[in-house]
Amino acid sequence: RYSKTRTLWMEIDLEHNELPVRVCSTRNELAKECGVSPSTISTAVFRAEKSNYRSRYVAVEYEEDL
Repeated sequence: RYSKTRTLWMEIDLEHNELPVRVCSTRNELAKECGVSPSTISTAVFRAEKSNYRSRYVAVEYEEDL
């Protein structure tokens, strides 16, 4: 049995318990829906992971069984 690591890209509402506003399977798809560049999302996620910064964009990894 094999599994593959996948990533969900989300825009969250920072004012309402960080609930998801948008959920996409790719960073490019989320960027298009949010009207920003993919690098904007990557930068925000990276900064949030490396510091105490709260970002409205989140990347969540999960294992998918194949």
